[in-house]
Amino acid sequence: MIMHFKYISRTHNKTEMTLENSRM
Repeated sequence: MIMHFKYISRTHNKTEMTLENSRM
């Protein structure tokens, strides 16, 4: 469960970073 949550968090952060870069 914790590992799964960690994986989701990491993916979410990656997506956020990509969106931010795209905006710029």
